Amino acid sequence: MRNRQMFFAGAVLAAAMVVGCDKKEDSGMGTKAPAPVSNKMPDMANLKDKAGDMKDKAVTAGNDAVAQGKDMASDMTKQAQEKIAQIKEAISTGKLTDADAMLKQLDALKAKLPQSVQDQITDLRKQVDDGMSRLRNLGGLK
Repeated sequence: MRNRQMFFAGAVLAAAMVVGCDKKEDSGMGTKAPAPVSNKMPDMANLKDKAGDMKDKAVTAGNDAVAQGKDMASDMTKQAQEKIAQIKEAISTGKLTDADAMLKQLDALKAKLPQSVQDQITDLRKQVDDGMSRLRNLGGLK
């Protein structure tokens, strides 16, 4: 019985080898032969022209980005100056809570603004805080 099992296992193994070793058509899934190597040198003048064009485009794009950034910073500074004028008006008319609310909006942008504008915001914050403190001491602000 043991011999029969060995014979059967050997027959199955041999059949598997015969089936597995059949010549198959290339399905395109296997590895392909590498493309032939060309000994032709690239056109260096053409490569230099392309590199120069790419550099010019990169410089232009960089300059455009810088200009756009300056425009945005200029617009932000202009808006901050307008808000500062409104805060000064609110302080002069005694509307300290309004001035405080507007200053909180500017405080969020303060780091993105030029130093001169940051200094103005700091001075206005001190004026508003001092004024609100005086009102609290007099009992006019809770």
